[in-house]
Amino acid sequence: MNLWPEGRTREERIALREAEDKLRAELWEQHKLLEVGSDEWRNSEFMRFTAWLNQRYEELEELYGNVKHKEPDDMATRGRKPAKNGQADKLLTALAFVKVATKDTAQGAYQQHVHIGGNRIVAFDGVIAACHPIEEDFVAYPNLEQLTAALQSCGKQLSLTVEGDVVTVKGDKLLATVQCLPPDAMHVVVPDPQAYVIDDAIKAALEVCMKYTREGATLVHETSVLLCANSAYGTDGKAIVEYWHGTNLPDMILPRAFCAAVVKAKSKLVGFGYGNGSSVTFYFDDMSWLKTQLYAEGYPMQARNVLNVTANPLPLPADFVTAVQAVAAFSEDGSFIIEDGKVAAFFQGNESAAEYDVKDLSTVRRLRFNASSIAKVAEHMKLADFNTDPDKLLWFGDSVRGAVMRIAEV
Repeated sequence: MNLWPEGRTREERIALREAEDKLRAELWEQHKLLEVGSDEWRNSEFMRFTAWLNQRYEELEELYGNVKHKEPDDMATRGRKPAKNGQADKLLTALAFVKVATKDTAQGAYQQHVHIGGNRIVAFDGVIAACHPIEEDFVAYPNLEQLTAALQSCGKQLSLTVEGDVVTVKGDKLLATVQCLPPDAMHVVVPDPQAYVIDDAIKAALEVCMKYTREGATLVHETSVLLCANSAYGTDGKAIVEYWHGTNLPDMILPRAFCAAVVKAKSKLVGFGYGNGSSVTFYFDDMSWLKTQLYAEGYPMQARNVLNVTANPLPLPADFVTAVQAVAAFSEDGSFIIEDGKVAAFFQGNESAAEYDVKDLSTVRRLRFNASSIAKVAEHMKLADFNTDPDKLLWFGDSVRGAVMRIAEV
């Protein structure tokens, strides 16, 4: 009996050794019994001993996986989670990655389908493209949602067959037909050749800056992130942030949705390619990539220059953010006022609805800000300057700085 097949973990080998030691001890006890008694008794005991020994070996083999286990009946498996399939899991990981480049409500059918071929899956929604490597090497253009649903339900067995305009997925009990598009209905997407080395500092910059943008904003600079030499910028028109990533890059205005896809990716960034100012491709260490078209509109220089002022920042009052959070719900328009060492919210004209004492704000002149703008920057603010610029609050943190614009009072 081979108790030591290849691939055992250290813990399994220890358990097997303990099981062998226990078996040897039991064998020795049986051997001592056979040394005494009459020949007739020994013969009968030997037959019983042989049967006992065979049973022990079968139990060990059953316990440590050297014989095929019997499949449990339906009653025994009722209520258990279905077994996972490694091949299906890998394909599902790839499909989840490229899903960011598809659309639930598509203007074109290609936006809901993926291109499988050359050991990769590619999706393209007209602006963003995503690619992830796979082990399979067949050519098909299946519907992403249908293929995902089939793989999630295949169980332990999986067979994929391509015939005509369908992919057939066969699992333990599932037989599903996934609809495909013809090749001429799909767009051919080629990544920009990798030309720069980058790392996850870019991902960190995009994660911070995209928080200060707005999905669906009419102004391009309010729904995108400016990635440029050493820094990245994000703004929603009420606040602006600059994150220092320290990499020398050309200027590129990235769609907010693309930034979200890069941030969501679990793999590490390793490089990017730049397509003559019209597109960019980010490469990850698992051979996956994301590509996007760039906004052609320029990023307004005044947005960058907002932060280029001389400041005198001091440590942010410890309870400033707490004060803003406490009074925000009492504000009629979502704003709050700093005055006379207090943070206050007003309702129905100038009637004070809530106020919170903040001792270190006693020297700050009367200022009004939007509470949601403070909420966005709160986790990054460590230093602040309330007095230098009459139109904004300047703040600073680790590798990041920003400004919150003051609301003018009539």
